[in-house]
Amino acid sequence: MRPMRSALRLLLVLLALAAAPAWATLDLGDAHFESVGDADSIPDNNVTALAQDHDGFLWIGTPNGLVRYDGYRFRRFARDPRDPESLGGVFIRALLIARDGRLWVGTDADGVSVYDPANGRFTRHGHRDDQDDSLSHNQVRALAEDADGSIWVGTRAGLDRLDPLNGRVQRQTQRFGAATIDTDERVFALLYDRRGDLWIGSWNGLARRSAADGSYSRIEDTRLAGQLIMSLYELADGRIGVGTAQVGSFLITPETAAAMAIPIDLERTPSATEALALAMIQPREDELWLGSFGGITVVDLASGRVRRQIVPDAAVPSSLAHTQVRTFLKDRAGMIWIGGYSGGLQQHDPANDAISVLHHRPSQPGTLANPSISSILELDTGDIWLGTREQGIDVLDPKRGVISSLRPDRQHPGGLGNGMVLSLAQVRDGSVFAGTLAGMFRYRPASRDFEAIDSERGLLGSTVRCLLADPGGDLWIGSNAGLSRWNALTGAVATIPVAGGGALAADVNALALDPDGRLWVGSTVGLHVLEPGAASLIAANPDDPGIEELSGGSVVGLLLDRRGQLWIDTANGLSRLRNWDGQHAQWDAVSLRLGIGGRPFGANLLDDDQGRIWTQLYIYDPAATACRS
Repeated sequence: MRPMRSALRLLLVLLALAAAPAWATLDLGDAHFESVGDADSIPDNNVTALAQDHDGFLWIGTPNGLVRYDGYRFRRFARDPRDPESLGGVFIRALLIARDGRLWVGTDADGVSVYDPANGRFTRHGHRDDQDDSLSHNQVRALAEDADGSIWVGTRAGLDRLDPLNGRVQRQTQRFGAATIDTDERVFALLYDRRGDLWIGSWNGLARRSAADGSYSRIEDTRLAGQLIMSLYELADGRIGVGTAQVGSFLITPETAAAMAIPIDLERTPSATEALALAMIQPREDELWLGSFGGITVVDLASGRVRRQIVPDAAVPSSLAHTQVRTFLKDRAGMIWIGGYSGGLQQHDPANDAISVLHHRPSQPGTLANPSISSILELDTGDIWLGTREQGIDVLDPKRGVISSLRPDRQHPGGLGNGMVLSLAQVRDGSVFAGTLAGMFRYRPASRDFEAIDSERGLLGSTVRCLLADPGGDLWIGSNAGLSRWNALTGAVATIPVAGGGALAADVNALALDPDGRLWVGSTVGLHVLEPGAASLIAANPDDPGIEELSGGSVVGLLLDRRGQLWIDTANGLSRLRNWDGQHAQWDAVSLRLGIGGRPFGANLLDDDQGRIWTQLYIYDPAATACRS
């Protein structure tokens, strides 16, 4: 592998993982978010509630009115004091799309407004001191619809059941008889589950209304007693997610009312204190997202443990924009919408996880030390080593992110002598070799230090550009002066000459070893071959000396794919080896055939289990004879 340009350094991380085990991308990389709208379309970029109606429109609640988004344009709805059929209040706390298609809007100080899409008008419901069948309070924090179409309204002064046909309200006072206290009436969250039960989160813990007989009961868990319940969410498996203000979040099994706390793993999420949840969403089967102060906490649903945190980073345009996530919505297409204070509206596609990006984020733990990655190696332990262009080596756990580093240290024996790590390879005895701008270093796991291998040990050249472990335990070394071989038994390095004498005397950019033991060597002077048992390299000349696809001379990339097929990238693009007779090579000039010749295909060639060839520029599918950028 040759030193890479900055345009592809991070992409190599992604492509390397495309060939890794399925679990390897579990938590690796940063989730991609796309911002939708701005402070002009969404007032002050504050979003407090989200809902999608039957026509697919997205409704956005804000502290300064209601907004509808049709996928192209934003339309704002505001209160008009002169129009009683306009929106009743501008600070939106809750949104609900009823089965009849109407939109219910809970406000912070003006009760409930109901939007009818048939006529574009609002109907208002509020508290009246002289009417017992009006709302208990005008501050509305939660809405839910039950099986018969009744609308449940959580207010600051009680739980109400509103008949949408006549607008009359039944106040659910004294739900627990003499045991009812004032904080029971401060309802903050509501959830109507698939069993027909109504879950009620208040300032005094969690309760449930039975679908069977309409009775109310507290969830008798000492951890929840007296707690402010911030959010409620029903998971795909029927469990109920509960977010509190002070003691974190819980998963409740409805049949037994048993509550399992979501524990924080401080090693994986060092910035977390509690798994708080202002909002919850299940973007995929195995994950639960908790929106909170600081960002999003990702929970593994199999174990109930926190996997990681998603936090905003102004330096990364595709990062989460919210420091306070207030609301989530999963639309009918499976897209996740995120709203909060200051960050506006964002969307995330949970199905778009084929490519992950791991960024250099100095303010966040578990990220790259440097944005320029020049080499990648998966160790036999499953850890991934990333060679950087300045800061040595980052050690990556596929599930936890960057867990340690091996920084350059020229002052002490056993240190990594150079920070520009251009190549990495692990040999059979478990040791790892790092090729750098200034020599090669062997990492010994037992002593956790480096051994310098330089010209005194026979190393050819000063810059080690590519490394390839031999199945027999030796190591092939491509440098700025040719090819050499490290002997596992003696520790010595021997130069591999070209037939006729002398070193290759060229920058070696790529190495590939085929199943027959034949070593292919790509360099600035073309392609060479070291046959099994041979002591010197021979040029792999094309059978037609004027063949166009190798006229560029320099070989920038090699790949021996999973089927044993050799691919080569030159200044004129990608080619496939059709035949090698020991002296001449026959080539299928892929790039020229596809009309994209005249430039390298991307140099860093990788294949996936479908046989496609990837670089940072193209994806080529041999089965379909198609290429896309």
